[in-house]
Amino acid sequence: MVSFSNIPPLTKKSILESQFMYYGFLPFVYLIREFEQEERYEDCKLIVEIIKDKSEKFDVHLPTKYDKESIDLFFTEFQNSKNKGEIAFKNIPFYADKIRCSIAGFNEIKERARSFVDSFFKL
Repeated sequence: MVSFSNIPPLTKKSILESQFMYYGFLPFVYLIREFEQEERYEDCKLIVEIIKDKSEKFDVHLPTKYDKESIDLFFTEFQNSKNKGEIAFKNIPFYADKIRCSIAGFNEIKERARSFVDSFFKL
């Protein structure tokens, strides 16, 4: 018999955390700004929580607003690289969109899966 007890549940938070480690903090603060405009406050809260968790884990201050401070910190991280982070900075909207797509429809998919399981076990 197959056991799924060792598999952590797939949550919006776990998806965002994996994306955070891949794309870094700046696309996330960019997304907070977009989500605030769309009044997606639960998603904003979740992203802020992830940023604070990572700040604590890595003992570094990571901003939660897309402003001069966050952009300066971003470029500081790239100061020893060949292009000084310019290419990555230009791609921030693209990275933010990839993150947005990774959680798009998450609630709908989760609800469909729940309905399927409920109907399967009612047999």
